[in-house]
Amino acid sequence: MGMGARPAILPIINHARKSIKAKEGDCETGRIELLSVLLGLGLALAPTAAPEACVPIEGAEAVLEDRDVHWLVVGEMHGTREMPASFAELVCAAAQSHRTVTVALEFPEADQTVIDAYLASDGGDDARSHVLALPFWSTGRDGRSSEAAFALLEWLRRMKQAGEIQAVRAIQPMSNETRSDYEKAMAALVLEAGPADGLTMVLVGGVHAKRVPYTSPDGKAYLPMAGYLPEERTKTVLASGQGGSAWVCILRGTDGDAECGPRTLNAPGKLYPRGLVILDRAGGPYNGYLNIGMPFTASPPMVSDMGVQP
Repeated sequence: MGMGARPAILPIINHARKSIKAKEGDCETGRIELLSVLLGLGLALAPTAAPEACVPIEGAEAVLEDRDVHWLVVGEMHGTREMPASFAELVCAAAQSHRTVTVALEFPEADQTVIDAYLASDGGDDARSHVLALPFWSTGRDGRSSEAAFALLEWLRRMKQAGEIQAVRAIQPMSNETRSDYEKAMAALVLEAGPADGLTMVLVGGVHAKRVPYTSPDGKAYLPMAGYLPEERTKTVLASGQGGSAWVCILRGTDGDAECGPRTLNAPGKLYPRGLVILDRAGGPYNGYLNIGMPFTASPPMVSDMGVQP
């Protein structure tokens, strides 16, 4: 099936635009809703269009312009529309800070050559078919290979061709002998991703973003990736929303089979507005939070069992 826009995309976008007009005094929330819709649908309307100007995220400027910060790690729950959209806004804001910006994503490092080819392409049907033929998109079901994740890659392709970011690096390591080996290998890829005097922006699962030891549900303790980055030059934040849903895989039994699909996320007891908040609490797992300011919505796999999503 073709890679063009879905038949229902225009009504959805028009609905999102109406929500912007309806939210007087809250245009940032309306825009992030529209952007998340576009990201969730693959930005398929205009593959070669340049990215729109970004709306500032409250509290982000101070972090992005701090020349002592060389790694900004954002921990997410995979499988939502809003997180890739919010990360795209954060990268957009970083590009305006006159720094050399590199983006690191949880894609397999072995796929880097194909990813680079896509970033250098026109983003058309042939280019998309080539990158989507990677096994990552057809076998991954945990949210990292979602429609919104691919749309983020497309957004970054446009930013790179506009000279706003330097590179997009794949940081899922091939090493997986132990969890500690895996996290160390991921950290090494992050450290090598961009120039030492630039800013590397990292989007990973929430556990990888922790800077303190973590004990998994099966009782294995290890230090996550962010804990291996230079503490004085790294900020790590956890994404926080207002409930909603996410595309999640849950292991069933001991044979490795997973049940994947949209799952309800409970809303936190206190709802925070959109913004980046740095707390720097001693011994805390994160330096702060990236508050989305709205509920999450699930983003399904870009490539389903029946092929590329139409």
